[in-house]
Amino acid sequence: MRWRILAVAGLLFCGAFSAALEAGLCRRLGYSAGVEGQALIWENGSVQYFTDQGNLSPILTGAQADAFVAAAFSAWTGISSVALTASQGGHLAEDVNGSNIAVANGTITAPADITASATGIPVGIVYDYDGTVTDALLGEGAGDLADCFTNAVYTSSGDVGPDNFSASGTSCNALVVINGICAATSAQLPDVQYRLVRILGRIVGLGGRRPM
Repeated sequence: MRWRILAVAGLLFCGAFSAALEAGLCRRLGYSAGVEGQALIWENGSVQYFTDQGNLSPILTGAQADAFVAAAFSAWTGISSVALTASQGGHLAEDVNGSNIAVANGTITAPADITASATGIPVGIVYDYDGTVTDALLGEGAGDLADCFTNAVYTSSGDVGPDNFSASGTSCNALVVINGICAATSAQLPDVQYRLVRILGRIVGLGGRRPM
């Protein structure tokens, strides 16, 4: 996979599932002084996400894409044993596309509200209508139809999930990109939905489980 974004450095993977993971609230261990070894969680078991202003694909308008994302989150929040809620807080400040995001010499130039420092946007979800965002982030050609198996849905930090954490041991930022090239026909949507559910599972800390 042609990842060009560096994953968050210094994170330690969980050696075993903790009680908090079973509750659906963590995936890795704390890393800051005073919280070493504690599970990283979303504060109060609540995830707020913000979606792109643009359309996802020729067959999914922004509003339809928002419903598509909400359905994917519900695959996790609907599990009775999972202490997790997810809600849409609004939209990003712009339509993220190939004209306002780029990577040069390992440095990302992007709208401020989808960067790792945008803790006021806990989860940003980008609708990459024509694959140009994916090309910018993962390498030229990565947004093509031929790469939908790996690049239909992905996070900025690869398999890590969230890409910013507070000193108190809570997850506070993550980015998800959905490639609209892979969601341009009705036949493609079930596969994209499946991949979105799995990516969201990693972000909320349930990557080791399957939704019911």
